[in-house]
Amino acid sequence: NAQGSICVGVPEALRSTPVDTTGAGDAFLGALAHLIASGSTLEAALPGAVEVASTSVTKRGAQASYPTAADLGWAKRPPAPPSPTRFGDSRRPSVVGALAAATAAVDQFVASGSVVGIGCGSTVDHCVQLIAERLASGALRDVTAMATSEATERRLREFGIPLLPPDSDKAVDVALTGCDGVSSSKDVVKGGKGAMLREKLVRAASARWVVVCDECKKSEGLGVDFPVPVEVAPAFHQRTLRRLAKLTGADARLRLGLAPAGRPGADVSGKPFVTDNGNYVVDLFFREPLGDVWLMASSLDACPGAVEHGLFPASMRPDDPVVLVGRGDGGVERLE
Repeated sequence: NAQGSICVGVPEALRSTPVDTTGAGDAFLGALAHLIASGSTLEAALPGAVEVASTSVTKRGAQASYPTAADLGWAKRPPAPPSPTRFGDSRRPSVVGALAAATAAVDQFVASGSVVGIGCGSTVDHCVQLIAERLASGALRDVTAMATSEATERRLREFGIPLLPPDSDKAVDVALTGCDGVSSSKDVVKGGKGAMLREKLVRAASARWVVVCDECKKSEGLGVDFPVPVEVAPAFHQRTLRRLAKLTGADARLRLGLAPAGRPGADVSGKPFVTDNGNYVVDLFFREPLGDVWLMASSLDACPGAVEHGLFPASMRPDDPVVLVGRGDGGVERLE
């Protein structure tokens, strides 16, 4: 026409009632950013972002900025598996190796009358079961446990193992715990279950600290195979996250769901993981193995807003920690 406009006919099949999609646009961009930050590729994140945007219009109205998990139906179905990342489970754990390491730990370090710290993880679950069986058979007597998490405490109660009262100052003879990664120099990273604060409290109270794992947890250097978790106060946690990223040079991500981004259990619903202490967890994804674990641990210790972190550097004593690595053939290696 005179103004230079072009008129285009719309086929009947494509015609629909127009709506104000301001809210849908906000929802799409927010969901896309969240899914990518949670470990999805752009290709994998786009369908989820479109679903959120569509739901924001049909369920919440055009001006609503974001639908709820109930609106989306995500609460009724498991989230889609995360896209593969370098932090995915590329190495399969060995049940035979885990059981071998747990058996060696109980055989060598748990005696009648002892107080035993119990950490987190599937390998330590074998330790709990072995102790319970030996208490029931009479091979062990009067063993008391100190738990590093509420989940571990429930597990101990389930197996009938007495718990040390929380206000007790009784010495802990040995602590048995798993790990998410251990280096050849016996530096350890923990915190996949978010219990690193209580793990360190139990380690400090114990005469001996024993780490049990299968061989898939061995690593040439920490920070690459599994992220380094940092427990942070909820107050101003985004500021703390940015501070941690700047301090370490790592990709810092708030943990959503029960596992770090890119691993089974990670959640796309947007709800932060909360520790037993009521805090959040920021996972630090490093591009290269940590060169100086002690230096990084000291830097994280000094970061405002960081309550605790998952780095457990080996001490100067040759037996701290004791690291027992179970192999797939049933053998056990003790790292020196």
